[in-house]
Amino acid sequence: MMQDLTGSYKKLETLKELECDTNILYVLGVLNKWNKAKNHDELKKVIDSFLEIQFHIIELKRDRDLALRAVSQYREQRNKALNEIQEIKKRYEDRDFTGNSRGSQ
Repeated sequence: MMQDLTGSYKKLETLKELECDTNILYVLGVLNKWNKAKNHDELKKVIDSFLEIQFHIIELKRDRDLALRAVSQYREQRNKALNEIQEIKKRYEDRDFTGNSRGSQ
C-alpha cells in the first residue's frame, strides 16, 4: 500500500513540477519579448529577479531530491540491519550460553 502512495505522490510531484516549469518558461518568454520591444531598466530588473527566483527553485528541487535519496538510503540500511538482527536471533535462539544446543546436554 505504501508503495502505491509513494508512486502516486511521485507522479503528482512530477506533474506539478512540469506545470511550474512550463509556467516559468512562458513568463520568461513574454518578459524577453517585452524586453526586446522596449528597452526598460525596470523590466530588466524584473527579468533578473525572476531568473534568481528560478535558480532558487532549482536549488530547492535539488536539495529535496538529495534529502529524499538520503531518507531512502537510510531506510534501506535500517531494513538491512533489522533483517541481519532477525537472522542472528534465529540462528542463536536454540543455543545456550555455551554454544551448545539446548536439547543436547
